[in-house]
This record gives sequence, structure tokens and C-alpha cells, in this order.
Amino acid sequence: MPPTDPELRDLLRLTLTPGLGPILIARLLAAFGSPPAVLAASARELERVKGIGSGKSVSFVKGMKESAALVDAELDLAANLGVDLVALNHPTYPPLLRSIPDAPPLLYARGRIDPAELDQYPVAIVGSRKATHYGIEQAERFGGLLARSGLTIVSGGARGIDTAAHRGALRSGGRTIAVLGCGLAECYPPENAALFD
Repeated sequence: MPPTDPELRDLLRLTLTPGLGPILIARLLAAFGSPPAVLAASARELERVKGIGSGKSVSFVKGMKESAALVDAELDLAANLGVDLVALNHPTYPPLLRSIPDAPPLLYARGRIDPAELDQYPVAIVGSRKATHYGIEQAERFGGLLARSGLTIVSGGARGIDTAAHRGALRSGGRTIAVLGCGLAECYPPENAALFD
């Protein structure tokens, strides 16, 4: 098991608890101050948090206890895939992402995120998965031009416009970040495996 900050392990436990998403985790952290304090809270204490109530609080206490057994396996899988976990309060967490109301409490990152220097100026290029030839051509051109100018291209790694924007940034020697909905253990779409590597 890789060495990990105990508070990060506790935050991971919260994210592995069924039914707890970014908004409820944020409310719990605001109410209790830290992941260890949330994990130590009773069902009665949890039910006072907006959006939880008595039924969910009992389920969450049970789920948080059970999530302790999942943490080591999750960390081992991340280590085997070359993935780092980045907590919301960590300096490398992207500040623009942190500012949204339902920011993910943890990011799984393969590669380097550097919001203070290299990724200080991100720009998103997203679009249709069923793009026209012209759309693909222009997304790749814009991705390359913007990346050459020092901007980091951010997209979703999907077929079509997203893939073209990432490809343009890489071909120009620039930086690109793919925000994936499928996780890092699976490559989707499969034809982008080499691009993601």
C-alpha cells in the first residue's frame, strides 16, 4: 500500500461511501470541520446536516464504516495505474474547478497538474462526438495554436472535437488535460488509449 496522508485516506472513505456525493461531502465537511470528524460523527449528528435526515444518516454511518475496508484496495489500484489522488484543499487542485458548488472532493490524476505554473491558463475546447471533418480540423488547429501560446487545453477525451483538441495540443508540444468520466482504470473511448498515454 502506498504511503498516504491519514486525512486523505479519510476523505477517500467519504467518497467511497454509497450515497455521498460532492455536495453532501462539502456540507458534512463544513459542519464537522474535517474528514476524521465526519467519520466519527453519530447518525444523530449527521442527520442535522441539510439534505441528510434520519434515514440517510443511519445508512451513511454504516457505509462509512464499510468504506474503511475499501481504501487500501483503491489506493493500491491507483498506485498500480500511476494515479495520484488530489484532495480539494491541496495546492495542485485546479482553482477554477475548486470554485464550483459541487467540486469533486478528490481528483484521480495521471500525469502532472500544475495550476500555479504550467496550467495557470487553462482553456476548454469541447464539442460534438459526431463532428464534421471541418469541426475536427478546426478543433485540432485551435488546440495547437492555443497550446503553443502557453495555454493548457482541457477537454473530456471523448471522440470527435475533444480528441482533436487534445491531439492538436500534443502535436504542437503543448499541455493538455483530459477530464474523464470513465475513471482511469478503463480507457474510453478505447481508440484513445495511445493518446491518453
